[in-house]
Amino acid sequence: MMAFLPGGSGITYLLFLPSCLYHMWPLFLHPLPKEKKYTQKVAAAREKFRKDLADLDGRLLSMQKIEKSIRREKDPDDSECLRRAREKDSRLGERRPLDPIFSASALAQEPLPSTYKIQITEKDDRIEEFSAEYKVVDDICQKYSSLDEMPQCARLSVTGSIGIAGSRSETIDFARSLLARY
Repeated sequence: MMAFLPGGSGITYLLFLPSCLYHMWPLFLHPLPKEKKYTQKVAAAREKFRKDLADLDGRLLSMQKIEKSIRREKDPDDSECLRRAREKDSRLGERRPLDPIFSASALAQEPLPSTYKIQITEKDDRIEEFSAEYKVVDDICQKYSSLDEMPQCARLSVTGSIGIAGSRSETIDFARSLLARY
């Protein structure tokens, strides 16, 4: 009788202990089943993200190759111009004085920004479970946001002149090569 009165003794705990243990045993046998499902979903999402990144890398690589070939065809470097002159290529005289690219001269080989823009997620909005994949995203963005070693052209029709700085002995060969192109 004492077990059912208010302020009962330790017998009250003994009476309800089996009931509590009976209802809580699934928690001890299967700890956090939701966390296990979440981990599986994250693993599946990471695998899909990696596959999508590999596909994106392939598409951007093909786009970059096409853009490089178009730019090199439009603004050939000096070695390509020399090869055309030696082989008496039919394309050697294709630039006419009225063409906007007639008086363009390649001055250097430097990286140029690509014509397409890559937009990525802001670093503050990133999910931390995908940190390794976001490093790949950053690498892809850096790799394809510019074109390496493209001819930098000076267009005389736009600028009207080219200034060459340096001592005469260092710049005379460069100036002669520019004059030889026109």
